[in-house]
Amino acid sequence: MKKILIVDDEPDLLQMVSIVLRLENFETFTAGSRDKALAILQGVIPDLIILDVNLSGCDGRDFCKELKSSTSFKHIPILLYSADSQKLADFELCNADAVIGKPFEIAQLTATVKSLVIARFS
Repeated sequence: MKKILIVDDEPDLLQMVSIVLRLENFETFTAGSRDKALAILQGVIPDLIILDVNLSGCDGRDFCKELKSSTSFKHIPILLYSADSQKLADFELCNADAVIGKPFEIAQLTATVKSLVIARFS
């Protein structure tokens, strides 16, 4: 079962994305902050990280850059999402693999997740 780490400080969205992905047969891990995500990453290497840009106390784009510059995590695809399309415009600068604007359609989310996970193992 492929593992996905979802990082978002909005509990309802975190739970909804987790439920949707579990229904698609992914194992999910959730974190409400950068620090909690790093703690999870000490024990779990996910096949994908879904990362909100607007985290409390942290810009998800900076966290993405941090992960992508780490030898331990740079190979993990990262999907950024945000309601602020301006913050997604330059996603390549933080080495994110894909972006989705909020609100998003569930079908769009699952299709993007599946394509990123499949691409990693192709």
